[in-house]
Formats: sequence, C-alpha cells, structure tokens
Amino acid sequence: MDEEVLRLERALAEAPADAECAQRLEAALLRAGRRGEVLARYRAKYSCSQDDSGIGHLPRCGECERAVVRLGRPPDLAGHRERSEALALDSEEWSLALEALLEDPQADLSAAPRQLCLLSRGRYGLVISGLGLRARRDAAIRILQDLGLDAAAAADLCRSPVVPVLKGVTEARALAVRDLFAAAQISVRVTQKRR
Repeated sequence: MDEEVLRLERALAEAPADAECAQRLEAALLRAGRRGEVLARYRAKYSCSQDDSGIGHLPRCGECERAVVRLGRPPDLAGHRERSEALALDSEEWSLALEALLEDPQADLSAAPRQLCLLSRGRYGLVISGLGLRARRDAAIRILQDLGLDAAAAADLCRSPVVPVLKGVTEARALAVRDLFAAAQISVRVTQKRR
C-alpha cells in the first residue's frame, strides 16, 4: 500500500495538474488509513492566501473576487460547494469542515481545483479612537482608504468617537494594521473574540 502511495506521489510531483492522479492518490491514502494526509491536501488545495479581512461591509476575496460567506458552527460546506463560493471559517473549524467534505459521497473535489475558496476567519478585531484632531482624522481616513474603503465611507466612519476598523481577522493582520495607525499617532486597540 505504501509503495502505491509513493508511486502516486512521485507521479503527481511530475505532473501536479493531473487531477486523475490526485484523485487516485487521495483514494490510496484513505485505503492506507492516512486520513490526516488527505485532509492536509484538501486544506492546501482550497486554502486561500487571503484572510477574512473585509472592513465593515461584505468582504471580497482578494484572489478570486467572490463575495465571502461567513460560516457558522458547525460549518456545512455541502450547499456552498455547489455554488462555488468563497467561505470564511474559524481556524479551529477547518478540520471539521474538511472531514465533512471527505465524508460527502457527492464531493468530487479533485475535479475542480478552485471549486471552493476557504479563507481563515480570525478572532481578532481593531478599534481606533481619539480622532478629534483634524490631522489624526485625515491620517485615519488615508489609512482606511489604503485598506480598501472608499473616501466617503472612510470619512463617514471617522466621525464616530470609537471606530471599529477590522473584525474577524487573524492576529497577524490585526497587528500589522495596528502598526499603521500607531505610526500615525492614532489611539488603536486590538480586540479578541472569546471562544
């Protein structure tokens, strides 16, 4: 069994776009009781390089430009797969979601390499405040525009005394954006959603 897996892995390394070979490898891994490796392959295949970092409104995936659907718990991917959507999952939900894909007899995941686009949804957010001074408010508006918000929406957002900037992002993304606001001497706080 291990020889078959090794042979298929070598064949797939030579021709990474061979969907039939990928499907045979996944079947061989399952027969060998190596579910974890199949799940890791699914995660690598459907994982997006973007995270769920939309500001306020419905975010879009930066890679595939599809609107991102935030999944609840437990995540159910079946109907979403058919609609070929970009989905945001909490990082701790990835294994459950991929297990469900593996158990779904209708799922022919090898045939459509970007049928799903799975984004990590973090538990962190970012809030800014202290925009009373015009220079700070203008700096905040510029940073928000750099993050993808249009000028009118950014200006409207900065009228509030406390401005929620990011929600549901990874810690790395929250810290990177925090540094932008801190460099402009804007009061900024990273928040964390409790489990």
